[in-house]
Amino acid sequence: MEDSSEDEREMLPEVRKKSFVPRGPTTMSELASVRNSGQKLLIQFNEHGQPVGATSKKMQSYIGVCVRQQIPITYNSWKEVPNELKDKIYDCISMSFDLQPNAKHSILMSASRKFRTFKTTLTQKYILLSKDQPSLL
Repeated sequence: MEDSSEDEREMLPEVRKKSFVPRGPTTMSELASVRNSGQKLLIQFNEHGQPVGATSKKMQSYIGVCVRQQIPITYNSWKEVPNELKDKIYDCISMSFDLQPNAKHSILMSASRKFRTFKTTLTQKYILLSKDQPSLL
């Protein structure tokens, strides 16, 4: 009797569970193709100097990508980041987006928030989860 149930299991096709693939980091690769073609996306700003419109969301995402790629996590705060690196962030953004001359302050403020959020995420994900196990730190 046991043999028949084993035979039945062997005859059933294997049911594969779909493995969960989490979202990866945002890279904004579609902006690279726009930049390589020599085009820039137009950004509109409101009277307060804040970016508005559909392309402003892409710009905000791209600011986060540039911050994560360009700024080392060894800096404790945005104030410690050298101006050369901040200028590099602005140049990275201005290569892909058509910006107004007074937009630099708004972009760097957004970059500072993205840097702080990134550092907080890293701390929550790696440091706080392992604080009881110093060997992992």
